Amino acid sequence: MKRSAIIRFQLLLLVAATLLVVWRGRKPSPPPEGMIVYSDISAGRLLQETFRVAQPARVALEAVGSFEADEDSESRSLAAYGWILRREDRAVVWDMHSSPLRRQGNTLALATDTVALSAGVYDAYFTSYGNRDDSPLGLSFLDGLLDFSSDDRHEWRGDADQWRFVARPLGDSAAERVYLDAEAPAFPPGEETLLWTSAPMEGRETAEYMFRAMRPAQVRVYAVGEIDGKRMDYGWIEEAFTGERAWDMRRGNTEPAGGWDVNRLFEGTVSLAPGLYRTVFRTDPRQNYEDWVRNPPFDPAAWGVSLFAAAPEAVEPFDLWQDREPFIRIHRVGDDERHVSRFRVRSPTRIAVDALGEMGDDDRYDYATIAAGPSERVLWDMTTEHALPAAGYDNWRALAFLDLSPGAYTVTYQSDGSHSYDGWLHGEPEHPERWGVALFQVDDDSAAIEVLEADRQAPVAAPVSEGDSAVSAVATAPVAPAAPEDRPPPQPPAPAGALVDLTGLGNREHRSASFTFDGEGFLRIQAVGEASLSGQYDYGWIQHAATGETVWEMTWQNTIPAGGDARNRMFRGTLSLPGGAYIAHFQTDFSHAYGDFGDIPPDEPEAWGIRVFVSAGVDE
Repeated sequence: MKRSAIIRFQLLLLVAATLLVVWRGRKPSPPPEGMIVYSDISAGRLLQETFRVAQPARVALEAVGSFEADEDSESRSLAAYGWILRREDRAVVWDMHSSPLRRQGNTLALATDTVALSAGVYDAYFTSYGNRDDSPLGLSFLDGLLDFSSDDRHEWRGDADQWRFVARPLGDSAAERVYLDAEAPAFPPGEETLLWTSAPMEGRETAEYMFRAMRPAQVRVYAVGEIDGKRMDYGWIEEAFTGERAWDMRRGNTEPAGGWDVNRLFEGTVSLAPGLYRTVFRTDPRQNYEDWVRNPPFDPAAWGVSLFAAAPEAVEPFDLWQDREPFIRIHRVGDDERHVSRFRVRSPTRIAVDALGEMGDDDRYDYATIAAGPSERVLWDMTTEHALPAAGYDNWRALAFLDLSPGAYTVTYQSDGSHSYDGWLHGEPEHPERWGVALFQVDDDSAAIEVLEADRQAPVAAPVSEGDSAVSAVATAPVAPAAPEDRPPPQPPAPAGALVDLTGLGNREHRSASFTFDGEGFLRIQAVGEASLSGQYDYGWIQHAATGETVWEMTWQNTIPAGGDARNRMFRGTLSLPGGAYIAHFQTDFSHAYGDFGDIPPDEPEAWGIRVFVSAGVDE
C-alpha cells in the first residue's frame, strides 16, 4: 500500500474515533433505575407518584436538588427538593431538608439516605419552583426570555440537568411489599371518618359544606392554604343562623405548611354545640393546586379544608337542594325583569335564602331583597359583603339563614338589561338555572308558612294588615298599560295600613294628603324621586298643618341610590314627631317620572312618590 493511502486511512480512523468520542459524550446518560425515578426535571415543576407499602420495608433514596443561594450565602433553604408524605396521617416521613446534605459547586444539594416505612400509602414528590420572590420565576418576561442576570438569582436553576429523585426498595422481597398504586384513595380510611373535603382546590374557587351537629360534637379540621396579607386561600366554620364563627383559618392559628412561606397549615379539633353549621373555603388566583407560583406545601393535594369525626353519628350533612323544596322559587330570571313574591309566617320559624345574581364592588345589577310588613322594612338585602363568588365574573351567590317572627314578608328580585339567564356576557355561573332567589323552610313545621304570591312580574300591593306583623288579606294589581305622554298610567292600589300613599306620580304633578298622628311611636317614610347635588326635581316633604312648618324634606343628602339612573334616589327611614295634624306633599317636574322614565327607571318604578306609615319603633 502506498504511504499516502496509509496516511489517509489513519486520518479517517482518527476522525471516526473523534466523532465516536464526541457522540458518546453527547449521548445522555441512561436514567437511573428504581421504583420511582424523577430525572430530566426543569424549573417550575411538581412531580408526584403514589406507592403502597404492604409490609414494613426499607427504601433507599437518592436525591439531587438545589440550594436557593450560593455557598457564600447564609441561607440554607432549598429551591428544588424532594420528600415523601404518608397519606393516612398526612405526615412527612422523609424530606431533603432534614436529610444530611452535601453541597456540590455553588448551589447543588445531594442527599443519600434510607427510610423505614410502615404499611400504608405514600406520595413521593419533587418540586422546583423556588421559594423567594426574587427567584427566576418572579422575574419579568423579558428577563426570563433573555436570561439576563445581575446576581445569583439564576444559579440554582442552572442545576436542572442534574436534578433527580430515585427510590429503591431494599431486600430480596421488598419489591413485593412496595409497589406503585395510582388508584389509592386521597384520604384512606382510618380511625376517624372523613365527613367532607374541598381538596384539592384550584384558583378562584369557593367550596361549601353544610352539616348539623345533632349533639355536642368534636370535628377535626385539616386545612392547607395561603395566608399573606390580602392574598388568601382560607376557610372557616360558622353557625348558620347567628353567623358566629366556630373556627377560622388565620395566620395566628396556623403553622408553616412547607415550601413557600405563605403556605399555611391548620390541624386541630373544633368543639361544636348542637346546631346547623356552614363550612366555606375560598381561593384567590395566586398559589393554588395545579397553578403554583412558588414551591407548594408538603401536602399539595390537601389544598383546601377537610373535616373528620371520630363519632360520625353526631354529625349529619345538610343540603338545601336535596333535603328541602323551596316554598318560593324565582329562577331563570332574564334581562330587565322584576319579580315579587309574598308569604305569611304564622308562627316563629327559620328559613334559608339562596340567591344568585350579578353584583360589582360599588353597585348591584341582578339581586334579591326581603322586606317585612306593609312598611317594607328591609329585613335582608343581597350584597357582596355577605356573598361568595359563583364562577364567571361578577356572579355572586348569597346564602342566608333568617329567624322570622309572625307577619307578612315580600321577596323581590330585580335584574338589569344584560348578563342574565337570557344570555351570559361575563361567564356562566354555577347552576345557571338558579339565577334568581329561592326560599326554604329549615324547620319541619310546614304550617308555619303560607305563600300568598308565588311569583308576579308586576307591581303588587302589600298585604292588608293590622300592623307590620300581621296580615289578613292580599290585594294585587296587574301590569299598568301604556299611557299617552300627557297622562300618567293608572296607579296601583294603596297599601293597606299606610297613612298616606302618593305613588305612581307622573310628570308635572303636585299632590298632597292630610293625616293625623297621635305621637305614639314613629312615622316610617318611603319616598322615591329625582334629585342631584344641584337640587331636587321630583321630591316629597311633610309640613305641620297648623303652622305650615316643614318638618321633613327629601334631599340628595338624606337619600340613597334607588337603582337605574343616578338621579333616581330613595329615602327609607323614620321620623319622630309630636301628635298633631300634618300634610304630606310630593311634586314632580316636567320629565323623568312614573310612566315616562327617559333613562333607566328605578328598581321600584311604581313607588315613585311618597308613602307614610305608623311604626312601633325604629328597629321594628
